[in-house]
Amino acid sequence: MISTVRGSFSDYECDLALDPQDLASSSVSAKIHVQSVKTGERLRDEFLVSKDFFKPEEFPSILFESTGVRTRGSKLTLVGKLKIRDKERSVTLEGSVKGPESSRSGGRKMTFLLKTEVMRDAFDLSFNPTLETGNILVGNKLSINLEIVAVENP
Repeated sequence: MISTVRGSFSDYECDLALDPQDLASSSVSAKIHVQSVKTGERLRDEFLVSKDFFKPEEFPSILFESTGVRTRGSKLTLVGKLKIRDKERSVTLEGSVKGPESSRSGGRKMTFLLKTEVMRDAFDLSFNPTLETGNILVGNKLSINLEIVAVENP
């Protein structure tokens, strides 16, 4: 591989049922609109939202639904179902939680840092032309990194 490409989605919806005293009873669901992908390269973004990759006309959203939360101190494990296109796979996100602590608005906030890796081919997102150098254009492993700040309104 030649380099790491970072991208993000700017349009999403999230439903978080959070119990700061008992995180294990919390849940989260998210809907990420694939048309909002941004990698910093217009042609790459256009390809990602084409019929050859995400197929947004048929599958406009990536979906996540939690199925369990485990904590040990500030360590957090979030298990759930990730659906990309018509493929749903179980994923485990590992990370940490900070808070609750006071926010500027006078309420409380909690910060979650979570990450996981998934394989593109598990979701039929396969596009691997070989470059003249013998390298592949797109790697199979995707790293997902989340920073979520949940703020309670006072």
